[in-house]
Amino acid sequence: MLVRSDIPLVDQITQVGHACLEAGWQFARTPVPCHLIVLSVASEAQLTDWVSYAARWGIRCALFYEPDDNLGATAA
Repeated sequence: MLVRSDIPLVDQITQVGHACLEAGWQFARTPVPCHLIVLSVASEAQLTDWVSYAARWGIRCALFYEPDDNLGATAA
């Protein structure tokens, strides 16, 4: 889990939940347990860079776009 640290903490926590829901909608359930690791990045640009980096390594990510307050991509 990546979340932007340039938004208020209360919004960061909410965005983690949104990104988890987004991943649940996008990916099929796996038969093995998964783990949640939360990391923060400084900006939307860094968030999208890390998502691209993960994709190059075959790591699937669900990027969440927050429509409220024009926040854009907030978590993955």
